[in-house]
Amino acid sequence: MSELIKQDKRSLGGVRAYFIRGHGGWLLYAIWLLVNISILYVVLGSELPIIQSMFGNIVTFGVIFVISYITLATIIGYVDIELKGIYGQETGVYWDAVPQVKKILELLNHLVDMILDIQTKIDVLEKRIEDMSKKKTLEEV
Repeated sequence: MSELIKQDKRSLGGVRAYFIRGHGGWLLYAIWLLVNISILYVVLGSELPIIQSMFGNIVTFGVIFVISYITLATIIGYVDIELKGIYGQETGVYWDAVPQVKKILELLNHLVDMILDIQTKIDVLEKRIEDMSKKKTLEEV
């Protein structure tokens, strides 16, 4: 797998991928979420009055539900991606079907490595210049 993809997994984009993967189809997510919160609050509230007394109103229940759901879906997505569940099999098929994309990602990864190497060399040169100017200033004093 490309280094760029590995780095993306550690970023916010990686967490987003885990969440979407754990949830499944996300286009109707907002509607699904609102409907489920409403149904759960009404059904649980009518069957278990303690639910309404614990949360007070649907907004509090909704906030707690959303936080819990997003956390759980993200964990499920993480397990699916990192433990090579279906996602790993899908990407394996994809790489076999489209080798050009793999080559492009490898070239981009190489380009990023070159840019980082150049940046490191520039930082070293800037540090040397700074040290030389400090040394010259001390010699003048």
